[in-house]
Amino acid sequence: MSTAALIRATLGRLDARRVSRGFAAGIAWGVLVAAGLTALESWRCGAICLDSAAFTALLSAAIGIVTIGPLAAIGRPGRPT
Repeated sequence: MSTAALIRATLGRLDARRVSRGFAAGIAWGVLVAAGLTALESWRCGAICLDSAAFTALLSAAIGIVTIGPLAAIGRPGRPT
């Protein structure tokens, strides 16, 4: 199967529920990573730097949507959803 056919088959399976599940999973992953990194930074420094925590949260949520989101939206091939 060519790459173009694989992309068409995958995009044909997406609906609003799957897309929202992908966004939710990506944002949840980003929030958890941001919380962990902020806790680590506050433990090392002794205080929470708000601008660094906000930037970490924004970047982690964006990266989570881009990386984890498609995995959660498409799911495992062959599994009925």
